[in-house]
Amino acid sequence: MRDWETIVKLSNQILLNIFKDDSAFLIFHDDADGCCAAAILLNLVATQSTGESPDFASPEKHSVELTRQLTKKLRERHPKFIVSLDLALPRSPKKIAALLPALHAQMLIYDHHIQSRFLDWPENCIHINPLNMGLGNIPASYYSYILSKRYTNLRRMCWVAAVGVVHDYRVKECKDLLEEVRGLYPSLYPFEAIDQPTALRSPLMAIAHLVNAGYQHSDGQGAKLAVEALNEALSMDDPTTLLEGKTRKALLLHRFRREVDDEINRFREQFEFDAEFHAESQIAFYSVDPKFNITSQLATQLQHSYPNTIIAVMSPEAPKKVKASLRRGSNVETDLAALAESTTARLAQASGGGHPDASGCTLRTKDVFLWKRNMLQYIRKTS
Repeated sequence: MRDWETIVKLSNQILLNIFKDDSAFLIFHDDADGCCAAAILLNLVATQSTGESPDFASPEKHSVELTRQLTKKLRERHPKFIVSLDLALPRSPKKIAALLPALHAQMLIYDHHIQSRFLDWPENCIHINPLNMGLGNIPASYYSYILSKRYTNLRRMCWVAAVGVVHDYRVKECKDLLEEVRGLYPSLYPFEAIDQPTALRSPLMAIAHLVNAGYQHSDGQGAKLAVEALNEALSMDDPTTLLEGKTRKALLLHRFRREVDDEINRFREQFEFDAEFHAESQIAFYSVDPKFNITSQLATQLQHSYPNTIIAVMSPEAPKKVKASLRRGSNVETDLAALAESTTARLAQASGGGHPDASGCTLRTKDVFLWKRNMLQYIRKTS
């Protein structure tokens, strides 16, 4: 295990105050890593505090920003402490700089996206990125678990952290966590080898798909449902509560998953016919207008079928806005985080970033042609 002493000390400055004061608000990314990180941290606060549990919410529409709606909610609740998990917040530092003094609040941010290393964070804001500390690209769920073990010495939440790690393709950096799960919950990782391809076949990934179905089907309310379902399973110390749909909330996630999967399969079947292939640049652009929020998972599934191709799945984000999810086939070496950041850098009201093997962009609809041109030029220059 890496040396987390500095990160724990930085986190202590706000967490110890949260344990004494129930005026806190947790914001989190709505994917499996963010939801798992939120569930673990909420569970930790519940064990350490005698006050009410913190309120919690994710940005709407799979955003990684401090959105207008979320900002409004924070102003209404007026918390003294805000914790952010797994949100890159690439365009939010100025919003945070204005918000914290108005609320007289302090903020703790944990993020492991490459882009957030270069942002200017305001006072009263503790920003932690393990990439800056030589610890590697460590998901937020693992971070929450480190804190939980430090305060409670309980290991029963390891499987929740592992769900986030497996979903974020970070098994290589967190093998110790998978070993812990294999020892305590062998049915969740019944394999000898600990690597990402093997982990994708485990029940941990099946749980990740269920958790993701929350935001994919029902946006922020679905993500909140997923966190609550995870905490139900934690309270019973029974991961099968989720896997087998033993509670009403878990059963609802199963229904979400079936409906979302039906739509993903429909768009996968149309990819060969509707995608815009650029063989010389090894990239395929695919525009979809789905009922559910499936661009990320659709891109992930397509990358496994096209090992020599960069997959760019685009869908409407808001009026006059488009979002794109980028994934790379196993034979492609292009850094997708750099690709997303570079190709949106000079586009107004656009942002891009993420991880080398999975990233995303948001841009104006009218700039899609320019963005595609930037993508093709970047790949030609760097290949």
